[in-house]
Amino acid sequence: MHQSNVVHFDLKPANIFITAAGRFKIGDFGMASFWPRKVTQDNGSLDPRGRLAGFEREGDKMYLAAEVLQGRYGPEADIFSFGMMMLETATNIVVPAQGDLWHKLRDEDFSPVEAVEECSTALMQLIGSMMRKDPVRRPSAKAIYGHPVITRARTRMEHAIEELRMAGDVRPEVLFKASPLASTDESFLDEILGSECMAMDCSL
Repeated sequence: MHQSNVVHFDLKPANIFITAAGRFKIGDFGMASFWPRKVTQDNGSLDPRGRLAGFEREGDKMYLAAEVLQGRYGPEADIFSFGMMMLETATNIVVPAQGDLWHKLRDEDFSPVEAVEECSTALMQLIGSMMRKDPVRRPSAKAIYGHPVITRARTRMEHAIEELRMAGDVRPEVLFKASPLASTDESFLDEILGSECMAMDCSL
C-alpha cells in the first residue's frame, strides 16, 4: 500500500478482514489518500508549518497518531496505528479513546500496561519503535517487513503453505493450516524469536 503511495489513515482492527484461508486483508479505504498530495489550487497550499491546508484525515482516535490531530499527515501515521494494534493484540489492553493512558501511549510511556512485562523484548522493541512520538523516527513498512522475527514467522508460514500446495489440496480450509491464525507447535515461538539480541536495531 505504501509502496503504491497510498496512506490508509484509519487502520484499526475493524478494518482488517480475514479471508477463508486465514489471511489478513486491509479494507475500508474511505479515508485513504495518495501521498504525498500534489498541491494545486483546488486542494489548497502548504501553511508555514508545512501542513496541507484544506486536507483533513482523522480516523479512529483510539488508534490515531497524535500528530494527525495537529494536521501532520504521512505514512508514519499508519505505522503508529499498526503498532497500537500490535500492542492491543500482544497485551490484551483496552485501547483508550481519550484520557491519561491515551496521552501516555503517545509519549512512549508503556508503564501502565502491565502485560508488557510478559512480552518478548524483541516484540516490545518493535512496537515501541512503531509508536514513537516523533513520526520521523518510526520504521517504514518495509523495515517492519524485514524485521528478523517477522521474517522468520513469514518464512515458516510460506514453507507450510508450499507443502500444502505441493500436496495438491488448495481448498481454503486446508490452506488455513498455514495462516497466521493456525495453531502451532510448542517450538514455534522459540524458532521465530530466536535470540533476543538478534532483534532489529530499533534505534534507527
